[in-house]
Amino acid sequence: MPGTRLQLRFSIWGESLDPDQMTASLGVEPTKSFRVGDRRLALKDFAGWEWWSAWSDWDITPLTISLMDLFNDHREVIQQLVSDGASVNLEVVGDVDADLVDNREEAVRRRYDTSEEPFRPFLDSDRVGLEFNADLLGFLASLSASLDIDIDIFGGFNANRQA
Repeated sequence: MPGTRLQLRFSIWGESLDPDQMTASLGVEPTKSFRVGDRRLALKDFAGWEWWSAWSDWDITPLTISLMDLFNDHREVIQQLVSDGASVNLEVVGDVDADLVDNREEAVRRRYDTSEEPFRPFLDSDRVGLEFNADLLGFLASLSASLDIDIDIFGGFNANRQA
C-alpha cells in the first residue's frame, strides 16, 4: 500500500526576534534558528525560530498533541512577540505515495467502485485526513498565526500505462 508521512513546522519570525532568548523563554530547543543577516536576499532582515515535529504516518493527531504540549503554556510569551511585530506560522508538510488510476479496467482490478459515469481518473493512495481540534485552532488564532499545508504527491503515476 502506498505510504504517507506528515510533519508539523511551527515558526516564529521577526525583525527584532532573538532566537537564543526564544529558546530560553520557551525551554524548547529549535530545530533551526537564525539571526537577522544570517539569510540572504529577501529574508536577510528577519530572524527565525523553528520547531519541527517528528514524522508521523497519516494520523496528524499525535503531532498536534506534541505541539500543544510544548507551546500552549507559553502562549503569552509568543503573543508578546507577535505584539512586537513577529509572525507565527504552522505548516503541515508531507508526502503521499500514489498511483494514478486512469482507466476503468485498472479501477476494477483494484476493486474500486466504477459505477460513476463518466469514469474520472483518480489517485490510489493512503488518505490524508487533516483534522485540527478547537484547542489547536484557538491557540493559532490567539497568536494570529497562519496555517499552511504543503503535501507532495509522488509515486508511480504512469504505472497503469503499458509501454
